[in-house]
Amino acid sequence: MKAQGIFLTGYPGFLAGRLFTKLWQRFGNERHYHFLVEARFLKSAEAGLSALAQEAPELQNRYTLWAGDLTLPNFGLQEADLASLRAHVVQVWHLAAIYDLHVPADLAFAVNVEGTERVLDFCSSLQSLDSIQYISTCYVAGDRTGLILESELDQGQGFKNHYESTKFEAEKRVQARWQDLPTTIHRPAIVVGDSKSGETVKGDGPYFLLQFLKRLPAWFPMPHFGPSQVGFNVVPVDWLVAAMDFLAADPRTRGEVLQLADPQPWTGRQWMEAFLQALNRSAPRWTLPKTLAEAMIRLPGVPRLTGIPREAFVYFNHPARYSSDRCMSFLQDGGPNLPRPETYAEALAAFAMAHPEIYRRPTR
Repeated sequence: MKAQGIFLTGYPGFLAGRLFTKLWQRFGNERHYHFLVEARFLKSAEAGLSALAQEAPELQNRYTLWAGDLTLPNFGLQEADLASLRAHVVQVWHLAAIYDLHVPADLAFAVNVEGTERVLDFCSSLQSLDSIQYISTCYVAGDRTGLILESELDQGQGFKNHYESTKFEAEKRVQARWQDLPTTIHRPAIVVGDSKSGETVKGDGPYFLLQFLKRLPAWFPMPHFGPSQVGFNVVPVDWLVAAMDFLAADPRTRGEVLQLADPQPWTGRQWMEAFLQALNRSAPRWTLPKTLAEAMIRLPGVPRLTGIPREAFVYFNHPARYSSDRCMSFLQDGGPNLPRPETYAEALAAFAMAHPEIYRRPTR
């Protein structure tokens, strides 16, 4: 009898790759792992899984790569293949999305919204579905300020970019089908590298700030930009995948929205000071007013010179607080502890400085 299957989108992306390692540790060869992979990433996906299979030979016959596309009906798969998946898949992890603040509206909608609709349709056809694990984002809150609750979604908010608006629309569709599909919605904050090694593949979020600081001459009297007293919420990838794996295994999380965010995030000011220390630079001694900083970032050529895209700058001073009360209430029953930024900021900086290639933006 064929093993029960887990279906994952987003592989061989960094987050999906880390998550699969966790799933393998939990289930081992008790499951068969199905990866929906864009054709252009098949070689990379096969190489990654083959490398894992060398360390764990029992994995060799426990995975299948499906060349497919979220923008195509039935992902572009043949009916016979779909029938096999429908008979065996019991859990679906939907991670694939375009994570790019610059993404055009039509592409973001096709992948993030319509792609999610196709995943939901696929899930509704499964014969023995146990759960859907849907990866959303805290930033479905858009331009809202103040306290953002896990129970809140549509509050009439606007959005800072097409990434936010399409992830919002996608989550609306997921919640609309909760009655029929057992789903846990995970809303991560900004994801950074491994809290121990610093490893990452994408230099966004606080890494933009680090890149900017590296470009400045050592003698430059660095200011703080605006008050920088609002939380800049990030979580390390190793904690995130461990937390999502733990939460997915708890049947009480079905029908829950869980914000995987730091209850006590560092401010933009604290991140700047930590990165300056990593660069052996002096801490800022003055503050550039927020209005002036925002005016400067709008000047032609400034984003290219600083390395901070206009779309990213607003996140450093956006006064939103993401409640993670429900998430933490489940994690307190044996889940992983969220490390404090002061324990991993140096590792993030060291890895980023040694790997400038992380600043080449992948879109999917």
